[in-house]
Formats: sequence, structure tokens, C-alpha cells
Amino acid sequence: THFAAALLASVITTTAANPADVVKTRVMNDRSNGHSGKSLMHFKSILRDEGSMAFMKGWTASYLRIGPHTVISFILIEKVRQLFGMKTY
Repeated sequence: THFAAALLASVITTTAANPADVVKTRVMNDRSNGHSGKSLMHFKSILRDEGSMAFMKGWTASYLRIGPHTVISFILIEKVRQLFGMKTY
């Protein structure tokens, strides 16, 4: 059950973090001077020009990065807790 919970957590984590990653990437690739205040501008631009699903661009790549990390971390944490005799959930 820890494996299933970790998989679900990784899907939720990726979905929640991806919009910020997309906006951050757009801001970093913006060639104009300074990045101050550009995040909101890019957010509005993506939403207006490409629609809300544009915030999920690169979701699969993000999941392939975050997913295994989350699964391994959660399972490892539970095993370490068992090793030290701590209560697991």
C-alpha cells in the first residue's frame, strides 16, 4: 500500500508543481532585461494565448523526474522507520 500511496502522491505533486515550472521556464527564457514582475505577465499570457492546458506542457517529463524520486523516498522512509522500531502507518 505504501507503493500505491507514493505513486498517487507523485502524480499529485507533479500536477501541482507543473504550472509553476512552465511559468518559471518561460520567465528564464525571456530575453528582455530583468525578470522582476515577469511571472504574472507570463502566467496571463499563457492562459490567454494557449489556454489552461498549456500549464501541463512537459508533465510527462516532470513525472519521470519526480515520480521515481517520490516513490523511492516514501518507501525508504517507511523502511527506515521500521528498522528503528518506529511506528509506521
